[in-house]
Amino acid sequence: MERAQPNCELSKVEFPSSTVVLDMAVSEYVGYTLKLMAVAIILSNYKSWPLVYHIRSYFAYRKGVNRLREKRKDLFHISVQHHRLWPDDMDIYFHMSNSSYNKVLDYARYSHVTGQWGAPLIKKELFIYNAGIQTLFKKEIPPFAKFLVETRLLTWNEKWVFLVSRFVLEKTKVTACICTAKLVFKRSNGKTVKPEDLFELCG
Repeated sequence: MERAQPNCELSKVEFPSSTVVLDMAVSEYVGYTLKLMAVAIILSNYKSWPLVYHIRSYFAYRKGVNRLREKRKDLFHISVQHHRLWPDDMDIYFHMSNSSYNKVLDYARYSHVTGQWGAPLIKKELFIYNAGIQTLFKKEIPPFAKFLVETRLLTWNEKWVFLVSRFVLEKTKVTACICTAKLVFKRSNGKTVKPEDLFELCG
């Protein structure tokens, strides 16, 4: 019986050294890790994606519309919104940035104003304008903390309606920030509607 001859072509194959194999494994691991980090960064900053502000504003508006249908008559009703601090709302000190307070306040006002006096606004009989905001910072909101925004009517005069919003840390119930907004309601011809007339119009 003839003996099998060794495969000369197989004997000429050069296998990578252990160092090369290790380098390849490390490179693959690093590449995979960087991809996961990139995805995590993108997802954690979702609130800064294009049109997300508009989408969130719409849902705040819809929340107000749903409450409007309940026909509540409490003039000093407190609207509550739940939030969490994500990286795109932090400043260089890793707490909630000043500008982010105003962005969150937009959602709070959309929801509260629509729920309280939304009927003539939806019908385009009245229009609302924000004349200014005052903010008092009391405590920082740390990264990823859950917090509430409580909004209600503060007071009014012959022209202006004043809302007050409180940022409350959900875990400790500590007030982190107090904001007041100065609003005015006008008809399409530019005539100002007195707050008393607004309240009567909305029941």
